Amino acid sequence: MEILKIKTNMKYIIKLVFILIVTLTSCKRIEVVKDTPVQLWYDQPAKDWKSEALPIGNGYMGAMFFGGVEKEQIQFTEETLWSGGPGTGEAYNFGINEGAWKYLPAVRKLLDQGKMEEAHALANRELTGVKNEISGCQYGDYGAQQTMGDLFITTIHENKGEVSNYRRTLDIEKAEGKVSYTIGDTNYLRTYFGSYPDNVMIYRLESTAPTTYKFSYQTPHKKETEFLNADLYSFRGRVADNNMQFETCIKFDTDGKLTFKENKIEIKEATYVTMYHVASTDYINKYPEYKGNNYKADNKKTLQNIDAKSYEELLVTHREDYKKLYDRVRLDLVENTRDSIPTDIRLSDYASGVEDLGLEEIYFQYSRYLLISASRPGTMPLNLQGKWNNKIDPAWACDYHVNINQQMLYWSAEVTNLSECHEPLFDYMESLVEPGKKSAKEFFNTRGWIVSTMNNPFGYTSLNWKFPWGFFPGGAGWLSQHLWEHYEFTKDEVFLRETAYPIMKEASLFWIDYLIEDEKGYLVSSPSYSPEHGGISRGAS
Repeated sequence: MEILKIKTNMKYIIKLVFILIVTLTSCKRIEVVKDTPVQLWYDQPAKDWKSEALPIGNGYMGAMFFGGVEKEQIQFTEETLWSGGPGTGEAYNFGINEGAWKYLPAVRKLLDQGKMEEAHALANRELTGVKNEISGCQYGDYGAQQTMGDLFITTIHENKGEVSNYRRTLDIEKAEGKVSYTIGDTNYLRTYFGSYPDNVMIYRLESTAPTTYKFSYQTPHKKETEFLNADLYSFRGRVADNNMQFETCIKFDTDGKLTFKENKIEIKEATYVTMYHVASTDYINKYPEYKGNNYKADNKKTLQNIDAKSYEELLVTHREDYKKLYDRVRLDLVENTRDSIPTDIRLSDYASGVEDLGLEEIYFQYSRYLLISASRPGTMPLNLQGKWNNKIDPAWACDYHVNINQQMLYWSAEVTNLSECHEPLFDYMESLVEPGKKSAKEFFNTRGWIVSTMNNPFGYTSLNWKFPWGFFPGGAGWLSQHLWEHYEFTKDEVFLRETAYPIMKEASLFWIDYLIEDEKGYLVSSPSYSPEHGGISRGAS
């Protein structure tokens, strides 16, 4: 096996990426020359969700744990829980501005005459997509990705005293989170991970002395039912604006005594508690209804499938599944690391100019960890925050931005040997072709399919509701490059013939019809805007 040993720093990162791409395409793996842990670790609980809490995921769900001593918080998201879409009512029409193409010749004529401001004004008035307003959401019936809520765990410490040996870690090599500490002569350990093969999130609490725990679940969504049946907790609810239904369940395994009172669960005298957490919605990625999944049956089947498996068996399955992807690439930049220093201090030092090649190693593998944890065959693709979102009205709707963001999320898939993690993007692209054809027809009177800047899971392939940022019919063509890149790396001719080619062909048909010849005989796109930079033009590049 070839060994790559690089000494560099962040200002040479472009050179590093080039070397990585060359190496990864010329050998099967990069072999490490040392054995040090690849992990994030902290000596105190998290306070801020975005910058301090740690992420785990199983592809379908994402969770963030804070590591509080007295009160633990696990915030979680299920990928298909969204506001907006057809469920908001008949006004939702996938953003289509019917007959908008009739104004296209006038916009082009103004551009030909050099009347840029007039061309922009007309395009911004007549070619924009539709977003109907809905109270409480800045994105209207376009919607936004939704948090499913927060699980709170209160630990009753019988021994009163100082907390010592506190450590909160995310082991990137194993995809496992841990929280450990000591009070008096009692040691406490929590272990968190998301299993893709079993589609379950698992949280295990252990102590060296019998301990009492209290559990509660909080959600911003409307409750329909909440109950505990033997060892199974179930909460069923719905999103207010579109009535999307969902259920989240937790199956408890413990040596303690479990009770349920006033919507809170208490477990007394336990030396261990294992929580098997699942969630599902009634969403189906099928145009035009996007509804009809039997979410309750999904959860029931998932829990039945793990019923005969022990915690240890599920942990082994998870590790084997994760490591068969993660272990394909090993990166070594430095022999002596600063791994004995908490990650938050290393980040602060790095920002002050302290060289830390070991931190750069971790950062590289952390990006692969996030991709593996949030994008697996059969799941939805990564959104703007992967699979982690703690809001009902998140920044940029926590959606699929195809004017560069969606592409950026998957740039590392092939070059870091994670081809399987690319697949959810292709499945999603396939689902956009049919609604994208209608958008191409109504906005440009062309064949083929388009998708513009902001895109939701409800077929919103239209141009968006404001220009310049919302005009980007180039999304489908740009996404098609991912199909071709996947083929170039895998040489999978079945994929090329049955999946990639039909999607690429339809994307090409749009451009064949949309491009026009300018006065010099060049084929140009008109109108066009450079994404997010503005300025209406012909042939922006």
